Amino acid sequence: MDMNNSVRTITSLAEFLPHYLDVKGIVIMLAASAAVGIFFVSVLTAVGKRKRISAGDDWNLTVMSREEFQRYEVRSLVERYYELMFSGMVFLLFTSLYFLMTYFGVGGQLWAKYSSYILLLLIIIAVLLNAWLDHALIPLETLREGEREALHMTAILYMLLIFAYIKFGYKNDNYDSIIQYFILLLIGRFVGFDTTITAMKKTFHNLVSSLPLLAMALASTTVMALVGFSTGYLVTPNGVVFNLFIAQLYLLVIMSIVYKVRSNYWKQGETL
Repeated sequence: MDMNNSVRTITSLAEFLPHYLDVKGIVIMLAASAAVGIFFVSVLTAVGKRKRISAGDDWNLTVMSREEFQRYEVRSLVERYYELMFSGMVFLLFTSLYFLMTYFGVGGQLWAKYSSYILLLLIIIAVLLNAWLDHALIPLETLREGEREALHMTAILYMLLIFAYIKFGYKNDNYDSIIQYFILLLIGRFVGFDTTITAMKKTFHNLVSSLPLLAMALASTTVMALVGFSTGYLVTPNGVVFNLFIAQLYLLVIMSIVYKVRSNYWKQGETL
């Protein structure tokens, strides 16, 4: 890294970070996150309570009482929504790192030459980290067969739609490589090397079933972005992707609290 880039990085960081430590902005974002999180968890709870056991369900579900099955459905929906939002945050984190490296001029000529490979590496790390966190942080104990794979595909589609909006909404072509990589990831998740036609149909069915959750995730991100940009807490010059990551981070903090509270009720065999 040359001296000019080093000076730029230090100076920019000194101006860059304090903006996001503004107390008023933090309070507004936390309040918006709480409203969004509680609203969508309430919607999912209402939907889960209306579910009925079907003939195609697993045997261990068909022997549940009505109350147990509804509690299972509510937990499943909330866990899947939470995991989808978390996956989106992880992808935004690593793509934000790519943006920040470019923004601060890290690496100079070396970065200009190998940035595409570094981007690919960051996305691969994000995929692997997501897979690990599925088990370590969000157990997802209420998934039916094939739903985990569909959820991962939904997370990739979620990111694709976000970057497509940035490209066409802001007329920004800087993320074309990211879009291409996510398209390849989506195809790879859907097809695979040993996937049968039957398995592909099942995966597609589960993906379609996850679209309402995708709509909720996009709506959550949209509301947070609108609040952040309209209040001036999020600022476009600092990068749309980085700002979306900040917004998502606030939402995940609140969602983690809500999820923890709900988990305590699930363990007690109660429903809110």
